[in-house]
Amino acid sequence: MDAVTLYTIPGCVQCNASTRALEKAGIEYATVDLSKNPRALKMLLTMGYQQAPVIITDTDHWTGFRPDKIEILADRKNSEFGLAIGAGTAIGIEGIQ
Repeated sequence: MDAVTLYTIPGCVQCNASTRALEKAGIEYATVDLSKNPRALKMLLTMGYQQAPVIITDTDHWTGFRPDKIEILADRKNSEFGLAIGAGTAIGIEGIQ
């Protein structure tokens, strides 16, 4: 599963919506408060971002509340989990026969 970092600022409606969506999807993430971390803020400005939230994963990054992107992360998480369960179940069934 991708590592997910959510960069936020206090009082940000889209940040709060992103937080709720990530939690609802069961996606683990780290939060960085840009008002307390000037180094992270500088990094995001260098990347061209000028608004919060910014979400960075191992394979993607975006700004704003993007439920479509969060859904892709959730689908990926669920498919990885399903593959692991499926593989274990298949081995278990094979062992029984």
